[in-house]
Parts: sequence; C-alpha cells; structure tokens
Amino acid sequence: MSLSVLFFSTLDVRTLFRLMSLADFVVCLLLLGYRETGTKQRLIRRFVCARVLHGVACILISLRGDISSLVSVYVANVTIFFSFALEVSTIVDTREHRRGVTRLLFGVATLGSVVFVLAATTPGLYVGYAAIIISALFGIAFAALAGDGEGSRLQRIIAGFYLLVSLAFLMRAYAGFGAGMGVFDAPPTLSLGLLVMFGYCVGAGVGFLLLLKEDVDRRLLVAATIDSLTGILNRRAFFEAARERLARAAGRGEPASLLLVDIDHFKRVNDTFGHPAGDEVLAAVTERLHRALRAHDLFGRVGGEEFAVLLPEAEAEAIVVAERMRRAVRGLTTPATSHLDCSVSIGCASIAAGERATIETLFRRGDAGLYAAKRAGRNRVVAAGADLATVEMTAQMAGMPAAPRPLDGAALSFANEEGRGVPRP
Repeated sequence: MSLSVLFFSTLDVRTLFRLMSLADFVVCLLLLGYRETGTKQRLIRRFVCARVLHGVACILISLRGDISSLVSVYVANVTIFFSFALEVSTIVDTREHRRGVTRLLFGVATLGSVVFVLAATTPGLYVGYAAIIISALFGIAFAALAGDGEGSRLQRIIAGFYLLVSLAFLMRAYAGFGAGMGVFDAPPTLSLGLLVMFGYCVGAGVGFLLLLKEDVDRRLLVAATIDSLTGILNRRAFFEAARERLARAAGRGEPASLLLVDIDHFKRVNDTFGHPAGDEVLAAVTERLHRALRAHDLFGRVGGEEFAVLLPEAEAEAIVVAERMRRAVRGLTTPATSHLDCSVSIGCASIAAGERATIETLFRRGDAGLYAAKRAGRNRVVAAGADLATVEMTAQMAGMPAAPRPLDGAALSFANEEGRGVPRP
C-alpha cells in the first residue's frame, strides 16, 4: 500500500471539519486582540465575522447524519459561500478598496447558493456544486490580488495560495460530479481540497494580520519620509535619497545638479494673510514646481519655504529646468492671497561627469547661489561654482545666447554657449 493511499484512507473527514472550525475560532480570538481604528477596525470585524460563519458551517457539516439535511447540507454550504465571499473581499480590500470585486464575489455567492439549493440533490452533487462555487470565489480573489502590479511579496504569496485552493477545489468538483463521491469519502482527489482548506484556515488568518501590519509599516514609512503638507520628500528622506543618487552618478561617471528653491517674501504671506494661507501657497507652489520637473528628478521640502531638487544626469540642463521652475511659479496667486504674486529664487550647483561631491557640498554651493539670488533682487536663478563664486543665469540662457550677470566681484563663473558654468579667464 502506497504512503499516499495509507494517509488519505486514514483521514477522518469529520474530525478535519471540526479542526477547521477550531482553527477559525482561534484566529478570531487573535484578531479580536489586535487593536486598530477606523477602516482597519472595520476590516478586522468583517474578517472575524467571516471566520465565525465558516467555523459554524464546518461544525454543521461535521454533524451531517446526526442533524437535518436542510441544516447540515443547504444552510451549511450557503453559509460557507458567503463566509468565503466576505473573507476574500476583506483581504482584497486591505490593498485597495475595490467595490467591483466585492460585488462580483457576493454575486457569485448569491447565484451559487441559488444553484446549489435548486440543483444539488445527491451527495455527489453536493460536493460538485459546492466545490465549483468555492473554486470560483478563490479564483476571483486570485485574479484581483495577482493583477495588482504594485503588490507586495506577501500579497503575491496570498494570491498564490488562493490559486492553489481554487485548483484543489476544481479537482474536488471533478470527483463529486464525475465519481459521485460524498463529502465524507476520502480519496486523494477529495481529501486534497480539504487539506488545502485546512492549511488555508490556519495560514490565512496569519496572512491577514501580516497584511494589516504591512499597511501600518507603509503608513509609518510615509509619515517618516513624506512631508504631510506638500506630499513630497521631507528633509531627511531627501538627503538619504540624494546620497544614493550621487553615489550612483559617481560610479557611472555621470553629472548631477542640485537646485535650492526658496519662495520670495514668504514671511510676508504668513504675516499678512495668516498661516493657513501660507500653507495654501506652499501646496500650490509645490504643485507648480513638480510639474516643471522631469520624471526622474528628486524633489523634497528641506525647510519652511525652501525646496531642493536633485537632477541626475544634468549639468547644462539644470539651468533650463531651474528657469522653467521659476517661470512656472511667477505670478501664481491663490484664493487666500489674490493680491500677492508669488515668485521664487533658485540657487544652482552642479558637478561634472567624473567629479565627486557629497550632497552636503552641493547644498553649500546651492545655498551660496540662493543667497546671491536673494541679494540681487529675488525672482532669479543663480549658479555657484566649487569656490562658491556665483553668476546669475538669465532667462535667455535657457533658450538663446546671452551674457550672464556676475554677482560678487572677481573670480566669478560665466556660462558657455550651453549655459554651463565654466571658470572665468
């Protein structure tokens, strides 16, 4: 006798259903001890409700023959259909609220229940119809999770388990429809589905908790790296990302540039219109600046009204981008500041291909350019060289030849025909 035949022939199906019920109730106790608020708390309640329904249904099935068939067959299986629809829709909703998927799952559960009650009249049909409906529910859940291109590794593992359950129950449906086997028969084709389901009962609760934790971790990461007012990187996150980008650029021998952007007369906005109006201006300026950037540029808020932009693979192009940003903000008004036009001053610092510099070094250079721009009258772009000498980069330099305007005496940087800073002869 083979090992598989020995294993499945000694499997007590009634005991397995009762163990599944026990696993459901243990998972419920663990989830009830998990403290969350808002949407996550509602998801936990939904999952617990689904597991209670499934646990009750498993007990009813295990009592088949001892209680009425109406309860142990029809009520039990309909309860299982809706418990799975509720459970898998809850897990799908932990990633993204998808009303279409939820409606589809409950539609399948409803239609399946009607078909089961009307068409399932023998033990083999009980198994066949129930298995095909459960397979459909888990197949839909698999497609919803696997189709999310931004899903995490944990999400892909859960999707894979859904696929396994769906395929195992297809085999169970074949055994029910084709061989007329009942729920308490234990050939491999039938028992495999139940064993997979038992593994699911134990593992899915853990997976659900991990999905909740993953979402909490994601929110903490956002809180630690994203500026809540503007939605862009905060100072710490910008510096960390900039160090990585600069190290990569140095390794590849690529140029890079840093732009420091400061909103002109921002204190006047807060003093005249109040801090809520200042917040409105910050958000509006951020949006304008962001639209002027390239897709791969690094953008962060590094101070109250100060922003930083790291431009990979850009040296001459940095002036073009900076001028585009300056023009994007010029004349901006908000409903709260309708009588005040916004403008920005920008300091630019670049490193040539093959040159190495830390983000702190570039920041000092950019700050020198920004300070010079403020001192020269604001609403302009000023580039600073390695010696902190500065030169104003005029609007014409972003598109057509023009002479730069030195700002701080001897040993300044001028611009060549491409608009890139070169040492003054």
